[in-house]
Amino acid sequence: MVDELSIIIPTLNEEKYLPSLLNSILAQNYNGKMQIIVVDGSSKDRTIQIANEYKLKFSDLLIIVSQKRGVSYQRNRGAEKAKYKYLFFIDADMILPHGFINRFLKEINEKECSIDIANIWLAERDLLQRFVFSILNPLIITIVALDKITPGLLMVTKKETHLKITGFREDLKIGEDTDYGWRSIQAGAKFHFHFLTYALHSARRIQKVGMLRFYYEYLRGYLLVKRYGIERAEREMTHTYRNF
Repeated sequence: MVDELSIIIPTLNEEKYLPSLLNSILAQNYNGKMQIIVVDGSSKDRTIQIANEYKLKFSDLLIIVSQKRGVSYQRNRGAEKAKYKYLFFIDADMILPHGFINRFLKEINEKECSIDIANIWLAERDLLQRFVFSILNPLIITIVALDKITPGLLMVTKKETHLKITGFREDLKIGEDTDYGWRSIQAGAKFHFHFLTYALHSARRIQKVGMLRFYYEYLRGYLLVKRYGIERAEREMTHTYRNF
């Protein structure tokens, strides 16, 4: 099993969500070497202060504060400081169930270069949101599996693959994670979707813009990418929920 991992967390005003993610990482039973890298885009709330409070709880926690913002930029800066062979990119509003890291990494074949993703479920207990999600999730899973979509909210890859493709494209505002995955695959990485291993993701974006608009924008963006490619899709639309 993978025995060394650098976890890279881009943040921007995540004081509400970051503690839940960090606590869930602390609760893992992973025995390998683990580095936590929080890359903050100069948050205006208590995100940086909260991250600093966890320095006493983690044996290896690095906090980078950047004046420049952007999820791709912040992920790339974190990867530059990564000590270990495997990079674990994860959004700050995720929660890892107990034992997730061991289950997830156990499925990774160390003899190959790969890009691995897990299944996602909602963290909130809102029954309506979970009902709608349960109806649409099979469609999303099918799209992810068939088109080898790599959601940036949670993915693991080797640092050598990241360097080979020169990281995330910082000029893209949408689809930067899908582009990263597709370029990784073109560079020889194997795509693996671990359907039975799941993590929890906040529904805050759904709550902010509304369920219908959120899923409409998501599916419209996907169809535009399929038809025209990521660059033109980016010109055609901007996801409302990418602003927070």
